[in-house]
Amino acid sequence: MKKILILFAFFGLSSMVITSCCKKEEVPPVAYTCKDSDSKIIWEWSVLKATPVEKWQCLDTLHLSGNQLTTLPPEVREWKNLKRLYLFNNQLTSLPPEVREWKNLEWFHLGNNQLTTLPPEVREWKNLKELGLYGNKFSQTERDKIKAWLPNTKIYW
Repeated sequence: MKKILILFAFFGLSSMVITSCCKKEEVPPVAYTCKDSDSKIIWEWSVLKATPVEKWQCLDTLHLSGNQLTTLPPEVREWKNLKRLYLFNNQLTSLPPEVREWKNLEWFHLGNNQLTTLPPEVREWKNLKELGLYGNKFSQTERDKIKAWLPNTKIYW
């Protein structure tokens, strides 16, 4: 059974407390490497500006909402096991084409960012059930295009 790992870094803390199997340790955020027994990281409402993506390959759920992310690096292609991704309330202006590798993605919430478009690679998300895009700046033309790409997905505008 996979355990849930919860990481909270509030308001500019330079490290976080990791609770894992009743043992607490303090770790700088970029130093954390998930283990195969981890399934979820919740790291919300912090000042996170970058993600140590290459170290988080084993996750199926990732919460990075309420941070200061403006972009995602190409290395996010390594998040192939993700089923749930929460990136709302950041400052994202685009997604990299490498998101095509997220073929297991079922829930993705990107609300309240600065997005105006999504890359055509999102068409690869055949398992996507729910997509939150509320609070972004999509034109009606872009909305229609996204709906056509993801006809079986519930999209929240």
